[in-house]
Amino acid sequence: MKKKSSLFKTEDGAALAVVSLSMAVLLSISAIVIDGGALYLEKSRVQKAVDAATLAGAQVLPATERAREIAIDIASENGITIDNENILITDTSIEVSAQAEKELTFARIMGFSSTNVSARARAEKGGTVVGGSGFLPLVVVEDAFKQGQLVELTSPPGNGATGNYGYIRFDEGTLAYNITHGYKGHLEKRNANIY
Repeated sequence: MKKKSSLFKTEDGAALAVVSLSMAVLLSISAIVIDGGALYLEKSRVQKAVDAATLAGAQVLPATERAREIAIDIASENGITIDNENILITDTSIEVSAQAEKELTFARIMGFSSTNVSARARAEKGGTVVGGSGFLPLVVVEDAFKQGQLVELTSPPGNGATGNYGYIRFDEGTLAYNITHGYKGHLEKRNANIY
């Protein structure tokens, strides 16, 4: 029979090594589950704030400075700080980005105390309305119209030579009724004529 080496004669302390290794594994899994869930919630919070800021700013486009102010205010109301560098605006679109630092709990054991969570959202103002109901039967001459600005209607109405607006003749209702109550039918490009 062979004799065992004196170094491995006893198994004293083996349980301590197994428990220590198991604790390290369990803490690592806890860090992934708990800190991972916290990061997911923080990402969701930041994304919702950025989405709200972007959509609010898009409502006033092409007024770019007002859109910037609104986006900053809405983000702030949702607990996110953004500045001018986080906002890209054109006359028809707005893009907002934000970053927040999230403190970690169990990952500190592995040397990670915090991490950054970022989010980005973009909204673009659409084009012409091609259908709907409740329209006022007025049309503004294209040269007098700039999107997002008030247009002063010049009198009398006409074809663009005497005034800068005209009336739309709908398939139903009189002009007076449609001015007073709005067009009740569904408006599509094909059932309205300018006169």
